Amino acid sequence: LAHSLKGVAATLGANRLANQIAVLEVALKQQGSDCDGLIDDIEAGLSTLAAAILALPQRPVEATTIPVDPAHLEQVMNELEHLLAQSDAHAGQLAADSRSLLHAALGDVGDELLRQIEHFDYETALATLRNARM
Repeated sequence: LAHSLKGVAATLGANRLANQIAVLEVALKQQGSDCDGLIDDIEAGLSTLAAAILALPQRPVEATTIPVDPAHLEQVMNELEHLLAQSDAHAGQLAADSRSLLHAALGDVGDELLRQIEHFDYETALATLRNARM
């Protein structure tokens, strides 16, 4: 979990937080280290990061409809499914880059999928994606 969290923090550009988590990761591997202080620092950093993210302005939903290339949609959905199954934070970038395509192809389900990914709820997002493919 610490390793995944470190990767997410680094992907978001929260380098100080990623470094704090790296220190925790090493301490956990040493099994005798007292990690409470490190966890408190990381918790504070996560709270600050979450507040900053929530303060960002919402992106307006694009009103224009784009044509959907079925082959491209299939490629994006396959890659997104793989990334979500691995809890890979790169799913967020792919989803953001494919926002218009996912909205055009999946409508409200695509919007919900994007929200789940933006909130790092990869397990639920994976289920949503798989249900949309049925």
